[in-house]
Amino acid sequence: MLENSICILCCQPKIVCIYDNSAPFALSKEIPIDDIESPHSMASCRQSGSLYITDSGTKCIWKVSRNNFQPTLWLNGISKPFTLSFSADENHLLLLRDGKDSSVLEIYGLDAVLVRSLSLPGSFHFPLHAVQLSNGNFVISHWKSEADTVGKWVISQLNSNGHLISQFSSSEKLQALQYPRHLVLDRNRQWLIVSDYGNNRVVLFSSKSLAWKQILLTREDDRIRLPRLCYDEAKEMLIVGNFGADMNFPGGIIYVYRLTID
Repeated sequence: MLENSICILCCQPKIVCIYDNSAPFALSKEIPIDDIESPHSMASCRQSGSLYITDSGTKCIWKVSRNNFQPTLWLNGISKPFTLSFSADENHLLLLRDGKDSSVLEIYGLDAVLVRSLSLPGSFHFPLHAVQLSNGNFVISHWKSEADTVGKWVISQLNSNGHLISQFSSSEKLQALQYPRHLVLDRNRQWLIVSDYGNNRVVLFSSKSLAWKQILLTREDDRIRLPRLCYDEAKEMLIVGNFGADMNFPGGIIYVYRLTID
């Protein structure tokens, strides 16, 4: 999200689509990003008024400023940049690398200088996405190894030193996660919203305890497929990128959900 707009990363063709953040959510601008070889993950930062995009092809992170909408190289020479987000105060970028043995959460200042690397516990494999809570703790979705050939997708909370505080790991079929690739927090950082990508659904958790709250959207009821998320704090509105054949919005990539929780 940037001010008064919804920003969606499209890989085919390689563009960033800018939509108005009020109904009827008209497409206002398309930003070509042809210089970005392999765009994967995008996050917005209100502090800098910019978008940041990972590029595994050229091993870098690009910055797209709202001033001129031109992609510029922000950080290079990093292998396998995967997903990113911003800290609770939006003064730091959180980066995870791609791969089974990715073992650190990297934290950068807005000047692209590495501030610290947070070591992840040894049971963490294939970390997918990380967000920071208002108390400074981190929530990370990842594969948890339970034996040499056994494991499951879980969501874990770590303190600022990388120690495990809590974890969601369910043996119930309904609550079993399948590649929870994207996390967002609501305006008060009370609720954690999870893209349960492999199950084609969006699920709500308590951000503090990681307790399961409810299923928000499903493919069967809401026609979403392979969802990605962003959250408009001002309007308390969840934006879901909806990929695949079941498309229900001009451009085929947005589902808007007004987040109301009892």
